[in-house]
Amino acid sequence: MGDEEQSAERMLTDAVASARQEGAAASEHVQRVRDAGEGILAAAKNYAVDILVLGATTEPNAGEQHEKFHFLIDTLIHRAPCEVIVGRQTPPL
Repeated sequence: MGDEEQSAERMLTDAVASARQEGAAASEHVQRVRDAGEGILAAAKNYAVDILVLGATTEPNAGEQHEKFHFLIDTLIHRAPCEVIVGRQTPPL
């Protein structure tokens, strides 16, 4: 899990920097959990989050990772104690 964790930490650092560059308040929180949805829900409740913003990939919609992501989004939309926004960047032409 070392390589995946390092990659995730880099993405998190980049995302926070991008948000701050746009003038948005952003903070980092890393938590090891068995289920991403439950972990995000717990963090949202603990930190009294107003809005959850998730970014979706522009990669083709197929495979196990796609199904896991859709299950995560469905869980958050139906159970989060706050607004949930899912953004997807338009793929380059």
